[in-house]
Amino acid sequence: MTEESTLPKRVQLDLSLEMVFYLVILSMAALLRFWGLGSWPLSPTEGDLSFQAWSLYRGHAALMERSPLLIYAQALIFFLFGANDASARVGTAMAGTALVMLPYLWRDYLGRVGALLASLLMALSPISLYYSRQAVPEVLAAFLTLLLVICLSRYLRDKTSQWLWLSAIAAGSLVAVGPSGYNSLIVLVVSGIGLWASARLPWMKTARTGTASLLESAIPLTREQASKWLLLSGGSLCLVITGGLSNLHGVQEGLIDPLGTWLVSISSGNFFSLQPVALLALLGYETLASVFGGATIIWRSSRDLLLAFLVWWTVTSFILMLAFGQVSLLFLVLLPLLLLASVTLSRLISELRPYLVLSRVALFLLLLLPPLLLVWFALNHFTLPGQRLGWEIILAILGLLMAAIGLAWWWFKEEIVPLGGLLLFGLLFTLHIHHSLGLNTQPTAATSTLLTRRVTSQDVRALTRQTDDVLAAAPAGMAVSIIVDTTYKEPLQWYLRDYKGVIFATKPVGDKAYVIIVPAGVGSPQGHYWGQQYQLSESQKISSLEFRRLWRWWMYQEPLWPEKYDNVVLWVKV
Repeated sequence: MTEESTLPKRVQLDLSLEMVFYLVILSMAALLRFWGLGSWPLSPTEGDLSFQAWSLYRGHAALMERSPLLIYAQALIFFLFGANDASARVGTAMAGTALVMLPYLWRDYLGRVGALLASLLMALSPISLYYSRQAVPEVLAAFLTLLLVICLSRYLRDKTSQWLWLSAIAAGSLVAVGPSGYNSLIVLVVSGIGLWASARLPWMKTARTGTASLLESAIPLTREQASKWLLLSGGSLCLVITGGLSNLHGVQEGLIDPLGTWLVSISSGNFFSLQPVALLALLGYETLASVFGGATIIWRSSRDLLLAFLVWWTVTSFILMLAFGQVSLLFLVLLPLLLLASVTLSRLISELRPYLVLSRVALFLLLLLPPLLLVWFALNHFTLPGQRLGWEIILAILGLLMAAIGLAWWWFKEEIVPLGGLLLFGLLFTLHIHHSLGLNTQPTAATSTLLTRRVTSQDVRALTRQTDDVLAAAPAGMAVSIIVDTTYKEPLQWYLRDYKGVIFATKPVGDKAYVIIVPAGVGSPQGHYWGQQYQLSESQKISSLEFRRLWRWWMYQEPLWPEKYDNVVLWVKV
């Protein structure tokens, strides 16, 4: 890639002012990711990963099949700060905050304004924020994937060795993430092959300028450089999966076992089985990225190979998500979409400069905002229970809206596109913040989220406190055992980690256990027991879509489908 970009000239900011903006974005991203980090109970997946890290921290065997890098990072954090719901998520919150700053390394390509916009969108992204506040490996994979792409692109342009060696460390660490890292590597490899093939099409071979010379300007790696790159990436991988060489069995546990888990997960996926959920999550939570990222895909320059790579990345990861049936791959789809959206938004800002006359902008907003607000109020009224909207009202509102658009088109002429883009960005950015806060700052985990199958209820903490009280009141010298139905192993093994004698059984019945936890409705165990019911988790039963529910979910994060609850009974021997 040459120094001159094919993208339009950016709005240039003074460096000190630029750094102030980045510090503000970084502070906001950190606040959103760390504030109330332990307010939600750990989900079943989080509980399993955190329990494995806690077992490792206590010197016991741990199953690394889901994410060796995350488990070792959690174990280190438990050693430094103790084990609780908040500390279990500190590692991913740090990775999510660091992810927000990565576009800074690409500002010479995206432009200063484009890089700032990309960081801002990532900081406020509902899906990015959600996964950054969860103890799951997806955010680690996203951070290392983007870091790897940036380092390789910088090496291809600058030919400086530090970017090559940093990319090797990122690649080795990405493999150590586990199945999420394998998905990222597949996407990058397929996207790279697609870019290489598309660069040889006839219309890509003519008049290449700027970033279109990316492939041609790359210096092939020498044998010595390739050997060092492989050695450094392999060394990084070995250091991570062996816990800094403290666990020499880590090659089997941290590489072979995750690979087997990944193969099982992709072989069990049904092609297009999660298409409605995936599309709803992407379009509903990330409307701004979908609209402006899609605009970049449609109207991008065919000669810009780096933009072409981001398009390949978006399409490949989306197909992979549908093929493997994993909604968690949405984060991998979202990353390039946010970068593509920042390109269109920076172009919009540069084109708006001649039209930013306050009186004209105010007149444009005064003309279009009232009918848009009228449509919004009408939809809110229509979707309330027991309410309906007559056809005469619908036609009147649509007629008013079309008349306002037609008048604006006639009045503003060539200004309509940049001013309309500004209005659309303002509305979608407001919605962007609304979804981010609605999804991530509630006092309890949202049952309406499409990003996880089940959320753990606050009752699990009440169940844990009750278990504490029961065991404290047990007769002195009595051998206390706790038998739990194996169905609830993932959420409960973390919360029962400090108790000895916990046994997970398929049919926990009998009269020998002091405490028994079984599904509600099973009936009391044999012997003398008293019981207390708790709501353990919540989920949604996927069924047909209704427009009323769809609108209320999109606007107010209300459940999209009927809710389903998992209730358990804590039985104590008397």
